[in-house]
Amino acid sequence: MRMVIAIITVVTSLIAKAEQLNVSDKHLLVMQARIDSIWGKYLFSVGNPTTAQQSLRFALLLPKETDDFRALEGVSDDDLQLSEDGSLVVDKKDFPPGTTLVNVGFKKIVTGTTTLTFRVIEPLVNLVILFDEEISIKSPAFEPTVAPKISAHNYQALQNKKQFARGETFILQVAGIPRGRSKIQVIAGIFAVILLASMIWLTVKTRSQEPKNTI
Repeated sequence: MRMVIAIITVVTSLIAKAEQLNVSDKHLLVMQARIDSIWGKYLFSVGNPTTAQQSLRFALLLPKETDDFRALEGVSDDDLQLSEDGSLVVDKKDFPPGTTLVNVGFKKIVTGTTTLTFRVIEPLVNLVILFDEEISIKSPAFEPTVAPKISAHNYQALQNKKQFARGETFILQVAGIPRGRSKIQVIAGIFAVILLASMIWLTVKTRSQEPKNTI
């Protein structure tokens, strides 16, 4: 519960006193390295200042290279749809009065290093990226900042240097993603097959070059 409250505090800005829904101008992207993959959680809040449920349609900020995604909190998988331009949107989701935390997870299968490309669909004022200390994330559009304490886990943090305009693109360079043992075994197996084939070829070639005995 403490972690949820902390996250809401981080991603929630002051709700405008307008009779309509609005998405917070503070967004949070949490990224963690796993074996052969990078996992992310995209979090923000939706404020409904009215006393009744209201529907809203908006795009999500997920990388173009995403291999899989799923709703984690505030929305369901049925609320997520791919738009004509390939972006992922929450399609006319009904939000109750008050503040709702939206949390959508995504996954990119990769090892070592990778590039994640984000296209901003709607203007984005503030984006903080938290990531494991075991990996590194770099981008010219971001600068180091103090990581908010949302759990006992220690994160590094980046924050955008300026607001992102609609249609703008930024790229994250991610390094240090651990390689799984299975891939190492596959590489070792391929090397063993090549080595065996080379030995067989060398043996056959050597025999073919041996002089024949004459009587």
